[in-house]
Amino acid sequence: MSIKRIGSWLSFFFVCCTGCTKTNVDFTTNGTSDDPAITYYDNYPLNLSTYQLDTFITSGHSSFSIGYHRDPFFGNTEAAGFTGLLLPEDNPVKSQSVIFDSLVLLLRPNGSYYGDSSLPVTFIVNELTQAISNDNEDTRYYNARKFPYNSTALGSRTVTVRPGRDTAIRIRLSDALGQDLLQKLRLNATAVQSQTAFEKYIKGFRIGVDTSLTNTLYYFNIPTDSTLLQLHYRLNGTTYQEKILNFNVNSSLQYNYILPDRQNSPLNVFTPYKKQLKSSALTAHKAYLHSNSGTMIKIGIPDLLSLKELHPYVKVMKAELIVRPAPDTYGYPYTLPSTLSIYATDDGNGLNEQLTDGTYALTGNLNVDVLYGENTFYRFDITSFISSVISEGAFSRSALMLTAASGTTETTLERLVINDQTLTRGIQLKLHILGL
Repeated sequence: MSIKRIGSWLSFFFVCCTGCTKTNVDFTTNGTSDDPAITYYDNYPLNLSTYQLDTFITSGHSSFSIGYHRDPFFGNTEAAGFTGLLLPEDNPVKSQSVIFDSLVLLLRPNGSYYGDSSLPVTFIVNELTQAISNDNEDTRYYNARKFPYNSTALGSRTVTVRPGRDTAIRIRLSDALGQDLLQKLRLNATAVQSQTAFEKYIKGFRIGVDTSLTNTLYYFNIPTDSTLLQLHYRLNGTTYQEKILNFNVNSSLQYNYILPDRQNSPLNVFTPYKKQLKSSALTAHKAYLHSNSGTMIKIGIPDLLSLKELHPYVKVMKAELIVRPAPDTYGYPYTLPSTLSIYATDDGNGLNEQLTDGTYALTGNLNVDVLYGENTFYRFDITSFISSVISEGAFSRSALMLTAASGTTETTLERLVINDQTLTRGIQLKLHILGL
């Protein structure tokens, strides 16, 4: 342990205590005060871990996650959208003379993607063979939930998606289904007379990709009452009239299936679909945050209370947490989150309370070193949190949990890898302590 004291009156005391001090920290004389009672800890010891959720809710977010991506740090992620369909309130086709044209499914990119958007992707639509439903009245659906579907595709399309420019991707579906649907509407068949009957007729869709050809995952908006399916037909009369009948997403029966496969990544120590906490020592001395697969970063401060062994009175003057992205983990096609969230947690690993500056939530805005990258970091002022832990005393189990600013969600991707203190450019805690 390297120890430097500001002021000569405590130097002898610390020299005598070096053999019994538990805390292995670095000190520096570069403090912010000339007060000899203030000690600056440049890199106070931290424990870094990755916390994995078992499953997480993917319904109710008004979005589709669709695609497949191979990430060298997080493994492979497959995503598919599952959704039911709403029967239109009115049936303009009833008893009309009509000619079928096409049945088209619409996807609207929200501008976000995970992977290389320059590569083509093959979208595949399958019809469900079982309607989306829970055994109880719970309307929530989780990422691990699957419903059976017909392996024969209703439709597919290979396209290069331009996330920031495309307003809609159109996938033509089976003419046989489209013609049958139009005929039932024209005859006002029982299957199209109520929503309940309609869900037995068209149980819903799975929208996925050909995983052997795709290496990108895309995100799509589903606004309220969003059109998912368009039935194009011609109305006979003196002249033909081109017509469209829209079918909207059933938002109460829409969710995303997201499957992380971590076998070929540093996260292969995790068991799928099981809540677990793994030390960075088991994951290549790094910790991993991934908003689409339910991983967060836990930060423990195990030796904090040893400060009381050194000083009868301890006051935290300033505490700064510096989070640096691990080098070579965020180059193209990956980007860093613009902000992060930080919560107090404990042995249960729940998000107990979001840290604030007294008024606003701490978001650790990203500072980017465009030239060299060495000074790219997030900074959090955690003075209040450190003070509260010291006040809690020996029974404190408080720690920190670093999460995506948007939480665990599939509307976009937030991805971060950080080093522990055994590696260069690791996580850092800077402490200014007044000890008397």
